[in-house]
Amino acid sequence: MNDILAAKSNWRTLGFSAAALLACLVLWGGIFARIADRGLVQDKDLLYLYVCGFEVVDPSLREQQVQLIDTLKSRFASEHVLYRATMRSRYCGNYLFSSLSMVAGGWAVEALGHLDPKQNFELFLPLALRWGAGLSGALLGAVCFICIFAASRGALTWAVLGAVCIAAICFVLLPYARLSWIFLKSPPWMRTFHETFGLSLYSWINPSAAFSPFSVYPRCLSAMLAFTAFVLRWSGCPRVAYWLPLLVCFVHQSEAPILLGAMIVCDLFLGPRILLRKGVAAPIVVTLVVIALRERMFDILGFSWTIAALGIACLAGLTFLALRSGWLRGALDAVSNLYFRYCRWLQSLERPLAEAIILFGLWLLIYFICYSFRNDTFYRVIYFWSELPPRVVGLFQLPVIAGLTYPLWVALMRRGGIAREILPVATILVMTMLAVAQWRAPWHSTTDLENRSRDLELDLAKGYSSSESSFIRIESPWYYLMVKRAYVGSISIADYFSDRKAKTLNEEAAR
Repeated sequence: MNDILAAKSNWRTLGFSAAALLACLVLWGGIFARIADRGLVQDKDLLYLYVCGFEVVDPSLREQQVQLIDTLKSRFASEHVLYRATMRSRYCGNYLFSSLSMVAGGWAVEALGHLDPKQNFELFLPLALRWGAGLSGALLGAVCFICIFAASRGALTWAVLGAVCIAAICFVLLPYARLSWIFLKSPPWMRTFHETFGLSLYSWINPSAAFSPFSVYPRCLSAMLAFTAFVLRWSGCPRVAYWLPLLVCFVHQSEAPILLGAMIVCDLFLGPRILLRKGVAAPIVVTLVVIALRERMFDILGFSWTIAALGIACLAGLTFLALRSGWLRGALDAVSNLYFRYCRWLQSLERPLAEAIILFGLWLLIYFICYSFRNDTFYRVIYFWSELPPRVVGLFQLPVIAGLTYPLWVALMRRGGIAREILPVATILVMTMLAVAQWRAPWHSTTDLENRSRDLELDLAKGYSSSESSFIRIESPWYYLMVKRAYVGSISIADYFSDRKAKTLNEEAAR
């Protein structure tokens, strides 16, 4: 009899887990698809990923971005426009998974016989971007959720479900935080400490499509891998979890050191001995080597590895002096006692809750460090110090929500009775309603998508204009042009910037 009851309980738990997995897949997929549909063709970042994918497949096409930079120099483009073009050309290899997925999407459209790019490139491109976003995002998200629900058990399953539900409600229904260039001290971005901190704190509720784990960009896909890594840690699989930052290296290179560093910090507080195990140390070393070989952000932003090495050496020297000096040793002992006391408190908590607190504290530390460097050089302020806090938020939003709500689910599971089943069922129903709203809303028709491409064709006909105030209006046409040249040929980059472009376009149309 007991065996029968246990079997029924197992089947009920399995059914709930399957329903939770399905709800997460449908809801996350709906929001993801909605964002992708909104940005097809006219999103400069998706077009840029397409260009990067072509450069991986055919390295000779890199000459297009080199020619772009040379042409911008000859046309005396603004320093900022030239800087962005140079930065993007050097950082192109850091989004390997997403960029190759865009090219694969184009191949899929051709292979399935949907459309030939030479016959109707204006429609082919949005279809290729749609397939590329699906390959790079929907597939990765589905694999992440399957791994998450396969590893999680009991209250952790419901904490994961609740985290996805809460984050989705906040993303869909609440306004997002405008975090662009948040620390820049020039109009109209001049903000006080209270304003920047308030916006950054609010970003935990809705980090916007640029950073949200529901979005289509590589940093957002990295957030799904980060969520998977922490659920695996909480499920007793730290060795597997430590390999995921290596995968992130090929999704978004700059997110990998953030994820790896956060995982190491959590273990330094909750059990540093685990870092000495071969199964954990090996992926850490391999990931660090890959990061050192592939990361280009320091070079692009003008940071010097030599200065960083000198800083580490100085820190080691100060530590040595502290150990030799009685007074400094006493101060160090006080700090270490505080650290061990904090560690004991964290270790007394549930692991998910403890790591959520550590992640939030790590974000606070990073925020204050970045804020203290708001007087740094212009480009480092907007592309490094202003970017780092929201990236941390987007990367760890789901683990933090799941960790903070985990004790509530544990308490609910312990109560027993019908109450432990009502809340999960209600959560699944809410997620289902949100998902239905996302999937049933109107989608852009093929005519709409084709018209978007034609708008960019009109921008090409007008040629480059240095008076545009938006980088979307400035950069989208030339990345569109690069993709078009790779498929069907078109005017050159130099022609786009020259006064002869109208004549060239007319001749091209006549042919």
